[in-house]
Amino acid sequence: MDGGEPPLTTHEQRQLKKQQKLEQRQQQSSVAVAANKGRQTKTYAIGAVLVVLALFGLWKWSLSGITGGIVVDIGDHPTIGHGTVPFVIFGDLQCPFTRQFWQGPFPKILEKYGDKLNIAFFAMPTGKHNYDRASAMAAYCANDQGKFWEYAKTVFDRQGAATNDNLNDYARELQLDTATFHDCLASEKYKAKVEADFGAGRGFNVVQTPTVIVGTQPLSGTLSFEDYSRYIDSAIGTTK
Repeated sequence: MDGGEPPLTTHEQRQLKKQQKLEQRQQQSSVAVAANKGRQTKTYAIGAVLVVLALFGLWKWSLSGITGGIVVDIGDHPTIGHGTVPFVIFGDLQCPFTRQFWQGPFPKILEKYGDKLNIAFFAMPTGKHNYDRASAMAAYCANDQGKFWEYAKTVFDRQGAATNDNLNDYARELQLDTATFHDCLASEKYKAKVEADFGAGRGFNVVQTPTVIVGTQPLSGTLSFEDYSRYIDSAIGTTK
């Protein structure tokens, strides 16, 4: 009789089959867990890439503004400059970021490009600051007497101090006809114009101040003079 292991009993055979099935299930479970981890890792990787792309897109938006060309009808809005390339400012006279633009890049832009640009201002009071609409109406009243830009500078220089009395005092300091100015401001002569400007800005998807449209390219937020120069040079080049 050959040597070797004795044959398994029926009970032992059943136990062996159970053990084999258990090991098979454990192996399948391990494979499934590994596959699930792989899928999770892939999902996380894709998610990370999407987050990076979204952040990059937001950065580009803050630098370059709203995509697409915009053509603004300047109409009877206050203008300065002796050129033909549109440079339209949507600003809030009580917004600190518009003030940064006005006191930072804007004077340099005027100095370097004043003979190339047709600079216009549209009031865009955000409703976040006291006397933002009254300041815009007052600046338009000053524009009736040819002093919009001087008046706007005064408001920016004293931003946060606006009251009805102060807005009238600024007109006196600039040697405007104070009675005419007072009547203009008190009657809210330019309330509808300010609201129309705000509506125009919203129509162009302006969501923050300042937003500047150079030629047809909108730039939102506070950019450096060098950033504005790049777009101004491009706009000037396309009009030659």
